[in-house]
Amino acid sequence: MKSCRHKSLRYFYLILLPLLFAQSLAFGSQLSVKSPARVISVSGSAEKQVSPNLAYISFTVEHRDRALDAARRQVNTATNAVLATLRTLRIAEADINAGSILVLPTYNYDRSGVRQFEGYTVTRPIRITLRDLSLLGSLIERSMNAGVNQISEPIFDHSDRKSLERSVLGAATQAARENAVAAAAGIDMQPGDAIRVSVASPPVMPRASTLRIASMDAAANEPTYQPGSLVLRVNVEAEFELIPRVR
Repeated sequence: MKSCRHKSLRYFYLILLPLLFAQSLAFGSQLSVKSPARVISVSGSAEKQVSPNLAYISFTVEHRDRALDAARRQVNTATNAVLATLRTLRIAEADINAGSILVLPTYNYDRSGVRQFEGYTVTRPIRITLRDLSLLGSLIERSMNAGVNQISEPIFDHSDRKSLERSVLGAATQAARENAVAAAAGIDMQPGDAIRVSVASPPVMPRASTLRIASMDAAANEPTYQPGSLVLRVNVEAEFELIPRVR
């Protein structure tokens, strides 16, 4: 009796399992051949010109001497004169960063390859945030007269930069959607929800180009410098779902 029951169960599984396997394959094939969502890929860009309202300026006071104490005294004297000049221009202490003194021994090699000591090079970096650009000419000229002997090109910026960047980003995204509308209309479709939006070029405030001297009068002690404009550019790439146009 038990033997007959076991044989019946065996035949049942031999018939049922292939049927279940076949159905699972058919179901899987239906999923795999399902057409993917139709999308449209577009790009959009926007830019905005703004006038800078602050600048970051780096000065360096540097002196070389065979005696370390002499080089250091020269740098300290010049640095104190520069800081006094900044105070006369009413630049806030919080906007002045006078870094530590850097000391570098310098050597030279003669024709025989023997290294010879030449002295010490002492430098003192001074970094300034200038919030009144009308003082730019005075700051540069008076600092040079006080003892600054190296000036890096100013980096211009805007105090409300983050808000400006977001407005340009929003305009670039809107331009991408408008491009999607125009492109989809050619195939009698329209864009639906956004599937993906990425910033192709992050908004960065560029370094300013070489400063232009507004006045070429040779007699002017403090020429006026024109920083020009800053251009914020943003490019975005976006994908939208394509849906039938509503008539």
